[in-house]
Amino acid sequence: GKSTLLDALAGRVPDGGKLHLFGDIRINGAKAPSGEAREQAYLVQEPTFFSQLTVRETITFAAKTSGVSAQIVEDLISKLGLSQCAESRVGAASGNDALGSTRGISGGERKRLALACELLGAPHLIFADEPTSGLDSFQAERVMKVLRSLADEGHTVICTVHQPSERIYDLFDDVLLLAEGGRAVYHGEAGDVASAYFAEHGEPVPPHVSYPEHFLQLITIDRSSEEDRQRTSARVDRLARLCAAAASDRLSSSTGNSSALSPLHQPPKRSIGVFAQAKLLLQRAWRQITRDKRLFIQRMIPAVMSALTFGWIYWRMGLASSTILDRMGLLQVACINSAMLSLVKTLYLFPVEKSVVHREQSRGAYATLPYLLSKLAADLPVGALFPTAFGSIVYKMCGLQSAPQKMLTFLSVLVLESFTASAMGLAVGAAAPSVAAAVSIGPNLMTLFVVFGGYYVNAANIPWVLRWLPNVSMIRWAFQALALNEFDGLKFDKGAISGAEALTRVGITQLAEGKSAQAAIGSVVQKQLRILGAFYCLAYSLLVINRPTYAEPSAPETTSKNNAPLAVPSLLPPPTVYGEKTDGSHKRNTSANEAAVDMLIGSAPVEAAMSQHEHAL
Repeated sequence: GKSTLLDALAGRVPDGGKLHLFGDIRINGAKAPSGEAREQAYLVQEPTFFSQLTVRETITFAAKTSGVSAQIVEDLISKLGLSQCAESRVGAASGNDALGSTRGISGGERKRLALACELLGAPHLIFADEPTSGLDSFQAERVMKVLRSLADEGHTVICTVHQPSERIYDLFDDVLLLAEGGRAVYHGEAGDVASAYFAEHGEPVPPHVSYPEHFLQLITIDRSSEEDRQRTSARVDRLARLCAAAASDRLSSSTGNSSALSPLHQPPKRSIGVFAQAKLLLQRAWRQITRDKRLFIQRMIPAVMSALTFGWIYWRMGLASSTILDRMGLLQVACINSAMLSLVKTLYLFPVEKSVVHREQSRGAYATLPYLLSKLAADLPVGALFPTAFGSIVYKMCGLQSAPQKMLTFLSVLVLESFTASAMGLAVGAAAPSVAAAVSIGPNLMTLFVVFGGYYVNAANIPWVLRWLPNVSMIRWAFQALALNEFDGLKFDKGAISGAEALTRVGITQLAEGKSAQAAIGSVVQKQLRILGAFYCLAYSLLVINRPTYAEPSAPETTSKNNAPLAVPSLLPPPTVYGEKTDGSHKRNTSANEAAVDMLIGSAPVEAAMSQHEHAL
């Protein structure tokens, strides 16, 4: 329940999901605006970045798209302890991550880098979802000390932490302890105040046991035996009832007075123009593609190895009638290989990149259209190298027609088909929620295109319900273009069978009908271009449609069906509002509005409040 509660307070609960959110969220006593309209930052558990950019380049990109000066970038790098790794590439979270092939900066540095990108807008509220997860004790403490320093500077930091060490726990001003099922068992000051609270209710801290260790034992249900389960469940139930009762008393006595402070509306963002966005995005995409040498080699090796394999199998085909099927088989497998290599690469890379893009777009960094156009502009030149290398090897080894124009057409068709398969991968990746889903969907769709590619099934024999599929098969049109290019002008068995006659066996009749090969190929290429454009448009539409949207809490019910007042048990206990002492140190103010969530590091005068009933979370 920790992350769910944090998402609810930050306005990050996905809309349209199974979770129904209701209640009130208040900041400084006033109803809070939506999450996107607040002046806040949100640090996710596992931040992802473009792996080939350096730390400084990553922060600079975020700053430029936010209209922030370069001096702020340098200040953040110094402030968050990133100076030593500023020129290091970010790398992947793990060595086999889809967006990078090698590790870069450490996990703690990644967390601080994510925090730096979020702090560019100088937010008052900072939400951090388990910032210590996956880190060793040293890195975890270092990250938490950074958050502590931000709180000391006036930010309000709300974070979730699982099993904090005693040193980390000492950094907190206030804690909210959640037991199984999201039930609150304590909400208030950390340290000795929390210890005194539990001692008052019969659960004192044993000697030589740290506070967080003792609290964790209190809120954990032990299922090692039935007796232990009943005993610990009864303890948790008792503590949760005490906490809920105090919260209900506080809600019932709430006066509803508003604070004089503002509810932290997000000021208007400084946006940059579309062309400036496209330029920055193109620079980043080009760096990501050209710097990843290992990924380039990983893509080139399969292309070359498959080309050598096919070249060995179809070595120097002659003009006997038996080579007609061999040539068609070679052209078909060339189409399939080029398409699958391009598709699979995109399916593994794009869903991960999409998560980065959606996070950046949630900050209003850039629009979808300049992102997609810049990505294509950077990817197409490099992406053309792999089908070109594959086709050049196959063409020479297999003894296809030696005319330079024929070879150029062969390579151009393969490159165009590779781009079409990549566009299909973008569309599938934009629709799929994860890499695993994309990889399971994409090849299955490609299998349909292969079956209806013009070689295995004649178009005239396809059931009428499925006759539209060959028209959208990139394999079919690539195969037709390659076949028209190769069989034009060939004579088999010393002229007994012409190339045009051979093509009629697989339903390719343009040459037999008297059309020129160039005109027929041009018509086929136009159909392939339409499919390419359709996939790009589909990818763009899906990226726009699938941008994350977040649910807003609906008003809580106050009466039942028979108009009887509803009891409104709260997840949260009595609130605490922060004020400032005259000497600048923090003090507590016992007056507050609504039930406040203040599991905070620091005590800036900001209060996030939420009341709810039944199963709000």
